[in-house]
Amino acid sequence: MLNLPYCNTDCFQLFLNEFSQCEPNELKVVVLDNGAFHKAKRLIVPKNILLIFLPPYSPELNPAEKMWQKFKRNFTNKLFKSLEEVQAFICEQSDLNTKSSTKSICQYQYIGKQLLAFYIIHFDIISQRTKEALDAAKKRGVELGKNGKQLALDNKQSSIAFRLQMKPIIEGLKQEGFITIAAITNELNCRRIATFRHGAKWHRSTVHAVAK
Repeated sequence: MLNLPYCNTDCFQLFLNEFSQCEPNELKVVVLDNGAFHKAKRLIVPKNILLIFLPPYSPELNPAEKMWQKFKRNFTNKLFKSLEEVQAFICEQSDLNTKSSTKSICQYQYIGKQLLAFYIIHFDIISQRTKEALDAAKKRGVELGKNGKQLALDNKQSSIAFRLQMKPIIEGLKQEGFITIAAITNELNCRRIATFRHGAKWHRSTVHAVAK
């Protein structure tokens, strides 16, 4: 756990750097208010972190506020003799949180919808860049497909990365009320969310494989 002394750009940058190294292959969504240091021009946001900014003056939409409410309830009617004791208490309360309890407290439907919109906007861009890179390799005389074992390994890694990318999107659909595999499959096709084999349709078996 990071205990940082200030709310400023340097401390926020340190937080982002440390956070990005935890499970580096997963996409991390951070919901923020519009504090100046959250949007500093010199801030470098790691590629595996997505920042979602709340509308102005809307603390009721901030998941962190719900977590602070929990801390404050436990903080009430306690006497601390120093800031060090307060810090120790907050660390202790943080350690008591589990993934399931944190998700239960901080879950908002709009976060899943934001992820889905992000994926829809950026997938075509990523696909186009991949196509351009392959075309450029062919022009340089690279024999694509020559190294079968390496390509198989690369394909496996790409498949794992795609599953990690799709999981939050599927979770977002579940939050919208699409619970069954059949309903999720139909909604992915309706929204034209691309499959791993770009251009193919989603089937229940592929949704099940990605969601498990």
